[in-house]
Amino acid sequence: MVVVDLVTTSVFENSHIFNEGDPNTKLWLCGQWTKGDSYPSTIVYDNCLSFSDYALILTGRLDQQNCTMMYNNTVTQHSGAYFLQLYNHVTVVGKQCEPVYIQVEEQPWQPTIHIPVVELKVKQSITISCSAFTPCPASPPVVKWRHTSNNQQHLEQLPDGTFVTKLQDTLVLTEKYNGYILECSSVYYVHGRQEQTNSSVTLNVLFAPKDTKVLVSPSGPVLFGTYVVMNCSSRANPASNFTWWVKEEGGTYTPMADGECTTWNVTKQEEIYCVAANSVGQQASRKIRLEITEQPWQPTIHIPVVELKVKQSITISCSAFTPCPASPPVVKWRHTSNNQQHLEQLPDGTFVTKLQDTLVLTEKYNGYILECSSVYYVHGRQEQTNSSVTLNVLFAPKDTKVLVSPSGPVLFGTYVVMNCSSRANPASNFTWWVKEEGGTYTPMADGECTTWNVTKQEEIYCVAANSVGQQASRKIRLEITGGH
Repeated sequence: MVVVDLVTTSVFENSHIFNEGDPNTKLWLCGQWTKGDSYPSTIVYDNCLSFSDYALILTGRLDQQNCTMMYNNTVTQHSGAYFLQLYNHVTVVGKQCEPVYIQVEEQPWQPTIHIPVVELKVKQSITISCSAFTPCPASPPVVKWRHTSNNQQHLEQLPDGTFVTKLQDTLVLTEKYNGYILECSSVYYVHGRQEQTNSSVTLNVLFAPKDTKVLVSPSGPVLFGTYVVMNCSSRANPASNFTWWVKEEGGTYTPMADGECTTWNVTKQEEIYCVAANSVGQQASRKIRLEITEQPWQPTIHIPVVELKVKQSITISCSAFTPCPASPPVVKWRHTSNNQQHLEQLPDGTFVTKLQDTLVLTEKYNGYILECSSVYYVHGRQEQTNSSVTLNVLFAPKDTKVLVSPSGPVLFGTYVVMNCSSRANPASNFTWWVKEEGGTYTPMADGECTTWNVTKQEEIYCVAANSVGQQASRKIRLEITGGH
């Protein structure tokens, strides 16, 4: 049984070679194709009767014992089973009992991308190819790579006699090709329109570890007897396996642990590095020197709002680095006895011991010093560190008032010095207002202090203002004595 898949408007060729031992094949021959579920069936082509129901063309010579039938412009209705019978005026020379099955599809074939090497590695040079099935060699599809404009396609006949349209390209592999998606398209002309299909292959390029490095947490000097968490990382394919090496001062390097991450109790001055290795190669990180300090870490106070204002409710926190979660430090606020601490893991995998408190801000908190302490146990003794933050709470002017010098009745034509004051954060700007008897208030001066020549009965007040708000003083009446 022969099964052939075609796309609409394809060309199908079927070659036949006859039995040379049959003398009847030397005679003039007729060829007849029938279509149906069994033989005999409906005649669709007969060269002797000059009958062709479908677009069938006979090429070659029947009397020379070989011929080819070409089926042009196939459509889905041409799908089915086909039988061949050869005859002449003497007898039936041969008949095809097993049919040729033709299946015509609307969707063209996907191209095939071929990678000649199973295990790809950096620095390899490989020739890749993309092949598109070509049922009609006279009208091949257009085949293209996506990654290059070098698309010199050529026709190639396969061992089974079919044809493909083929593209090739040479790649020198680097790391950038790992995960790279090779894409190829083929365009067929179907019923006068273009039909495109695509194929893709993701490259898996192996390379040895690179950029191998160690991250130590906490960084910097380490408190004696505490633990550090060390992480080794690298870029590699396949993924790296990690080995850790340690050397005491004056000693030699010895293996200490395996794995991407390790925890180490620091009791000596030591150098540590890691080695990343895979099936392609290996790389060592630079050496890390663990410095020991007797001074534990200071806690960190966090204020969630940059600009603090009265009436705000804020949640403050104090965090102490916790190298050993099983033995956390004791963290305390100074301003409250509410010290319910808890352990929290950070995104980098390290831990802190944390306190929180909620404050409703008033003026009294402006200039207030928040203090937090953390106590670590080192060599069986307690080591305490402290941190503090001074709060800067903004509030509108309050207690705005005017001080006049001299006080009491003022001699006509003399000068008085007036001072405006208020409590505010940020500091106030001041504006002075004056009203003659029976008149309206008008601005008279700016600034905290002003001098005024008294020649009339007048009322004066000042206004204190900042970015948060403003407040006016009470009104001062200047009484004149000894005047004209």
